[in-house]
Amino acid sequence: DLHAGVLAAEDGDTLLLEPGEWSGALAVTRAVTIRGVAGPAVTVIRTDGALEVAAGGTLSMDGVTIRGGASISGRFFASGARID
Repeated sequence: DLHAGVLAAEDGDTLLLEPGEWSGALAVTRAVTIRGVAGPAVTVIRTDGALEVAAGGTLSMDGVTIRGGASISGRFFASGARID
């Protein structure tokens, strides 16, 4: 469960996602990296508009495709990620 992983993450943690489609609301309040191990063509995060990076939070993404939109108040880095 990606949501549970983000909630449990400590500052500086990296969450590694296996290929597939991950869905659900994400609220990032710390410095977290989400990395798709097999790349953005096969690792999709479907947020349905519920991806929020709060003020003070930092989200770095690599190797994933994001679908559904986001609300960014903190810092967001998408190196090697696609936003559809």
